[in-house]
Amino acid sequence: MKLKYIYGIVVLFTSWIATAQTFQDNVTNETIGDFPSQWDIVGGMATVNQQDGYKYIGFRSGGIIKPIVNNQTNNYLNGDFTVEFDVFFDKTSSLYGQGFQLRLWDGAYGYEKNGIRYKPFMIYRDGLETDWNHPEMGSAKNHLKEFQTLEPVWRHAKVECIKGKLKVLLDDQMVLFLPRFKMQPTMVSIGGAVNDSRFDANIGFTNFTITNILPQTEVVMLVDKETDAVIDINLLSNIKNNTALQESYSNTVAYLGSITGNYKLRPVDLADVKKPINVDVDAYGKYKVMPAKEAQLVFDFDTKYETKKLGITPTQTIVANQQSWLGNYFESNTTLPLTFHELVLENGTLKLIGETEKNLSASSVNDDGPCSAKPTEEQLRILADSTSLYNQRLQYIKNYSFDQLRGLPSVEYLNNLSINQLSLSSKSDFSTIPTAVHIVRKSDKTGGISRKELIESFKRANNLLEPYGLYVHINNLNYIDDTTVLNTKLNDSTDANGNGHADYLEILDIPDRDLDYVLNIYFTENSYTSWARFPNKGYENQHILMRNGQAKNASTLTHELGHWFSLLHTHETARGDERVDGKNCKSSGDLCCDTPADPNLSGLVTNCVYTGTETDSKNTDYKPDTSNIMSYSEAECRNNFTDEQIARIYSAYLGMKNDRGYNFKINRKIGQELESINYNAGWAAREAFELGPNKFMIYFNDLNNAIAIYSVDKNGKTGSQVAYKEFRGNISFIGINNISTKSYALFMDYGTGQLGIIKLNDNGSLGSAQAYQLPTNYTNAYITAYPKRFLMLKSNSGTITTYSLESDGRLGSKLQESQLNFNNLELLSFGNYTFGYNKSDGFIRKLIIKSDGRIGIDTATRKDIGGQWNVICNVAQTDSKNDSMTSIMALNSNTGQLMQYGFEDGKILDDWYDSYKLSANFTSGFDYLTPYYIINNGRLHYYVTISNSEKGEVKTYYLNNYMQN
Repeated sequence: MKLKYIYGIVVLFTSWIATAQTFQDNVTNETIGDFPSQWDIVGGMATVNQQDGYKYIGFRSGGIIKPIVNNQTNNYLNGDFTVEFDVFFDKTSSLYGQGFQLRLWDGAYGYEKNGIRYKPFMIYRDGLETDWNHPEMGSAKNHLKEFQTLEPVWRHAKVECIKGKLKVLLDDQMVLFLPRFKMQPTMVSIGGAVNDSRFDANIGFTNFTITNILPQTEVVMLVDKETDAVIDINLLSNIKNNTALQESYSNTVAYLGSITGNYKLRPVDLADVKKPINVDVDAYGKYKVMPAKEAQLVFDFDTKYETKKLGITPTQTIVANQQSWLGNYFESNTTLPLTFHELVLENGTLKLIGETEKNLSASSVNDDGPCSAKPTEEQLRILADSTSLYNQRLQYIKNYSFDQLRGLPSVEYLNNLSINQLSLSSKSDFSTIPTAVHIVRKSDKTGGISRKELIESFKRANNLLEPYGLYVHINNLNYIDDTTVLNTKLNDSTDANGNGHADYLEILDIPDRDLDYVLNIYFTENSYTSWARFPNKGYENQHILMRNGQAKNASTLTHELGHWFSLLHTHETARGDERVDGKNCKSSGDLCCDTPADPNLSGLVTNCVYTGTETDSKNTDYKPDTSNIMSYSEAECRNNFTDEQIARIYSAYLGMKNDRGYNFKINRKIGQELESINYNAGWAAREAFELGPNKFMIYFNDLNNAIAIYSVDKNGKTGSQVAYKEFRGNISFIGINNISTKSYALFMDYGTGQLGIIKLNDNGSLGSAQAYQLPTNYTNAYITAYPKRFLMLKSNSGTITTYSLESDGRLGSKLQESQLNFNNLELLSFGNYTFGYNKSDGFIRKLIIKSDGRIGIDTATRKDIGGQWNVICNVAQTDSKNDSMTSIMALNSNTGQLMQYGFEDGKILDDWYDSYKLSANFTSGFDYLTPYYIINNGRLHYYVTISNSEKGEVKTYYLNNYMQN
């Protein structure tokens, strides 16, 4: 069994006053074979055992025990608590032959009271089962497929009961959620159950921890403004709800703090309270309340606490009525110690057992949750300083419309200090953001974000950015194949001043992996969230890190791009809270005056509607924009930037040379141009074929009905001509039929219905020919690879006639005639798949060719690519690991626009290359795309030719990992 470890000297849950560790037992000091000393027996038997070098409490079936907490076995759980432990499941013949019973009790009543009954939680290696009656009947069964194994395995279980909501997690995956848990447990027990063919199975648990989440009570300290004397310490609720009490204090400032635990309020004469002469209210200090003849209690008004004024402002004078009022002190009603929650092994190294264990040093994150992008103080200063070069650019840029700005490469400077001018010539329609994508996978090249998910993520980002003239381009694609790196929890640990060092930089080897002149984006499985770096120089600032789960939602990638181009969160408070009336918008919040003040929308948006009740410092209700991309609204709700935000993005984009030290370099072409050859008018490269070790390319001339065959050398370049022939009539080239080691070229005269099949010799020359008479009035003919068929199409009606093809290259019999009911149809053969492209509606649909020749449509795979394409082909190329990946390439002959779409498992994905947005369209007239490959030194090399048959111009591009050029 594979164990995973997380190393550290000591991990502290520094919850200071929020939690109190009630109980912990890792069985380290117990003797194997004995009953554990910190536990009491309920039934059956339990003994200390050992597995994988760890001591644990083992069960035989029926054993139930409960912890001894502060010398008692009941009444130790507070209102809110967590219970955590590691459980071991032995090898088994049944997924459900071994389990653990976790029971929550309410003292003398067991787990049933006043008709409210909860059965034990049965925890299995793959999930949980339970049922309840409160008083409605209910049950839960949740088994996780990815957790299903019959081999020995450790799991980490956690029960969390907070504010009447109960959650159970197994290896950080939620397996039970009861939003209205009607029971108030006071104790817990755990038992084991074995019921499979291995009656000697060892099951057990260790690292059992109970943590009470202690209630926090807000208390207020009232201080005389003139003498700094403490007049009273009281419950906040008492002060807010008692007008007479408020009026009893004059010239008073109120400071708010918290006290943790169960406390009761007892009145005492102020004369019994020893007060210091002066209270350092500016530092908030520590004020010790010394009730006479009572234990000392400390109220901590440290800077950890936010100062609130309770509606009693520092300048407000309260009229006293000269009455004598009692002060208050608090007496603890609990004996629980306030300690750190820590786990330290004897050797000082922290090890957590579990197959999919949690990282003790990182908090969990929702894949729609917040990012952790944090500007440094220096970056904040630059963004806020009206005299900074960033803001000089910003003010200058605001003189131009976005249509004037889009596509500009950079701002021109005078002496690198002030803006000279914006050159509005030689511009593109889009400002391109070239990216180097780095995907972390397992060592065996599995896992990580899939190519489909990556393309979809970029497509969503580009849909959001397109209205603003911005286009994100995958310029480079790299893989980090390292299981250890994939499983490592990544944290962004720098502080607000940029101090400290985020160890993920070294784990991902960012200094060496980052590519120059592009935005580097790392896609990881186990980062605790996503984050971006604000404009600054240095390698540590030239990237975005995306958590895979967040990359799959509607807007987080775009959100991080906003940070990279200088945008703050709409709820930013580093320069002060923005007021709802916007009067401080230029110096507070996100510094954008057209974004409404935002209280932080995390958890306050439902169905894109703000549900919060927060108010600003003037007690005005917030009215935030839940659609702003830089907010913490729900991911699917965020879909726009404001004008000021876009101006800031352009200021950062056009000023990269100054801010980051470089400008973008964009690889706009589909690949590396290998050669460009001009033939006579009419010629175009049409299809490649290979015979033995030799590769050839067929050229066809539609003007004089001629065929020419050229050899292709090992570097993919055009070699010598090996065959030439002119035909009589109006002949069209159909394609190559490859059968085993033989190849046959097919030609058709659609007017006369004559089909010619010519065998191609091993040296590329033309061999024997066969002629066939077929029906007329067909517009196109095609060869499919699987099944091997010859198809004739009437494009205007969607009629397709299917013929078989024999193993010796001859045309076989007519099989079927199918009607697809499309009036502008073309057929496409992509490897083993055949598609129909209907220009009338722009959809491309996968066709189903049955063994009897009938043709149907797989409607589930249709993809809208628009009806503007004249030629579509299937191309391949290798990634950075020399693995092949396929795409669909579409060309518009009129505009020269070329787009590439992902293609996997017979499905056409979103587009990821657009020559129009990259200002890389071909000149008009190119009307053929011809992909081919060469095997050189055991390695595949992929190419595509693009031909302009009217001019006889043929260009060849090398596609191998084009993104690396």
